[in-house]
Amino acid sequence: MPFVTEELWQRLPRRPEDATPSICKAAFPTHRPVLEAAKALEDFDTVFAAVKAVRSIAAPYGLRTNLQDQDSAKLLETQIPTIQTLIKGCTAVVVVTDTKDIPAGCLAESINSNVTAHLLVAVCSYFTQKLSPGGIESQKRTLPKAEKRILAIEMSVEKLEKQMKLPEYESKNP
Repeated sequence: MPFVTEELWQRLPRRPEDATPSICKAAFPTHRPVLEAAKALEDFDTVFAAVKAVRSIAAPYGLRTNLQDQDSAKLLETQIPTIQTLIKGCTAVVVVTDTKDIPAGCLAESINSNVTAHLLVAVCSYFTQKLSPGGIESQKRTLPKAEKRILAIEMSVEKLEKQMKLPEYESKNP
């Protein structure tokens, strides 16, 4: 790999004040705090978490988002094209700040304390049906999977509630 690195060093444009003849003689890069962008990094993490959450919701269904925090809403609105690109097969991303605007039939995934991603399963199934010949079968498989997931979650909640009612629960779990 040293050859490739040196080739890149020689061929890529450099700053006018840099006259270093070879990468072997170049000074090691130094950290410059002025180049740090903590807010940009935090914003990207939020956007990436939103993309990851929607993908994790869609994956089990073979399908190809909502928040109440205004700062997060503005951030995600500016990143809608990026989110659509990264969520393969996504035709629309809508940022919702009021829970009343969330359509029925959505699967939800919490991203952080301020952001929740919602995937409208019926719409995704509709697009799958329109785009692929097997779409109708995909739509028929989607609802039972969602119902199984809801049943499993309800059973987990019931089990946890039973455990929390036990007298020794408080002493074992502060």
